[in-house]
Amino acid sequence: MKRTLRWLAIAILTPILLFIILTALLYFPPIQNWAVKQVTAYASHETGMDISIERVRLAFPLDLEVDGFKVLKGTLPAIDTVADVKRLVADVRLLPLLKGQVEIDALELNEARVNTLDFIPAARIRGDIGRLYLQSHGINLKAETVKLNEAVIEHSRLDIALSDSVPEDTTETTSDWKIDIDKLALTKTRLTLHLPGDTIGVHTVMEHAIVRNAYLGLKDGLYQVGQLDWDGGSLDYGLGISAFGRRDDSKRQRGFDADYLSMTDLHLGVDSLVVAMPQVSVKVRAASFKEKSGLDVRQFSGLFAMDDTKLSLSKAHVQTAHSSLDTDFQMDLNTFDSENPGMLYADIDGKIGKQDIQVFA
Repeated sequence: MKRTLRWLAIAILTPILLFIILTALLYFPPIQNWAVKQVTAYASHETGMDISIERVRLAFPLDLEVDGFKVLKGTLPAIDTVADVKRLVADVRLLPLLKGQVEIDALELNEARVNTLDFIPAARIRGDIGRLYLQSHGINLKAETVKLNEAVIEHSRLDIALSDSVPEDTTETTSDWKIDIDKLALTKTRLTLHLPGDTIGVHTVMEHAIVRNAYLGLKDGLYQVGQLDWDGGSLDYGLGISAFGRRDDSKRQRGFDADYLSMTDLHLGVDSLVVAMPQVSVKVRAASFKEKSGLDVRQFSGLFAMDDTKLSLSKAHVQTAHSSLDTDFQMDLNTFDSENPGMLYADIDGKIGKQDIQVFA
């Protein structure tokens, strides 16, 4: 009887001990490198992409360092780089993973090139990241929600194309990711945004900026920012903006041209920003900039709103080197149509200097 119980105990404990030993072996570098080769080979076969890693280090429980991570899609001569990361460091909590939740104490990318191609139907993101750091305590894989407590982007350039300005996604998907961001800090970073239709673009150069309480709804195309403080840089808005901010100004009109806005020495404080195409609204707390036409705006505040039928500027205050104005303005986008024109309303109080009039002449 005792012998039977002993063999029974051995039979039960053997797979448990084997699992513990195999798990422990994963923390030895030679085993780690062997496992990485097997995993990348399997992943490459299953995804149809070329996935490679130069070196990996795993410390207990999930403190991970990865060097030379690359993901390539396609074959010669048309090969796209999905990811090329010089170094990735991640510190992830183990127990929440068993519940389908991800708790990231630290995730850092250094010298990375990324291109989401058609993996995200609502947007395509590509560019170079000098440094990306984030903390996230609230990623739920089942609910498709992400909570970013803190994110830092430095010395980077990103090009983002929204909605139908990217190729139509023909794959069946029910992806409904929702991303909440408590705080995002950007330093010496360039961002280019292409709005649906690929005609209107925004290109920004940020010396230093902080975004608070942001929300990204990738399925419904809702993007919100609770607060933005931007200190130093430039902004281009309108037509002619292509990838990474390259711009064709050949059709720009002399003087002020609303289709080709170009601002430098920019300082901006925003208390609300909502993009849910075709609706866009922004509440500017304070702003100052110099426009390419020669307009020198030293103080601006107000609420701007636009959709596919009208635009408005409410409770606006503008002060330049030569003028000071308070205004409420509303205009239907078909105001100047020859048939059934829309309405235009403007309430303006203040003074306008001759130099500013010449800019708009």
